[in-house]
Amino acid sequence: MEHLPVHLPYEARIAGLVQYRWMYPFERYLGTLKKMIGNKASVEGSICEAYLMMESTQLFSHYFEPHVMSRNHNVDRNNDGGVVEYLK
Repeated sequence: MEHLPVHLPYEARIAGLVQYRWMYPFERYLGTLKKMIGNKASVEGSICEAYLMMESTQLFSHYFEPHVMSRNHNVDRNNDGGVVEYLK
């Protein structure tokens, strides 16, 4: 363990900043894909099917009516669908 600090400056110099070689986002996405497994007998097909379903629903949600709530389009927070009456 005492020898590790000797190599750290060299690694930082050749590899650059840690955010360019950090694997956390990829590991997190793999965890998301792993949660999509429904059928343990065909893991790849199950992940593929769930991924295609997620992507297609995200694409189709762009074509919904404006009053339909989806992941990409949320109705305004204080919109009750009524007519605006101005106070005089």
